[in-house]
Amino acid sequence: MERFFVYILFSPILNRYYIGHTGQLSDRLFRHIHSGSKSTKAANDWKLVYKELLELLALFAVHSDTLHHKSMVLA
Repeated sequence: MERFFVYILFSPILNRYYIGHTGQLSDRLFRHIHSGSKSTKAANDWKLVYKELLELLALFAVHSDTLHHKSMVLA
């Protein structure tokens, strides 16, 4: 089962949040902080303020239920 993190970073200098997802959180955070990311290179003070480990199957189940509900409404 594939796992990935959903995370939120905050930059006090920019007063801005960044939302992302990755399979390798520590590597991705390193690249954000060391200007390896186009979206976060404007600052180097990004702090991790939220993270959640998700499993692909669980995410699919949630979206499957949502899509099923929407199809019932549209019918």
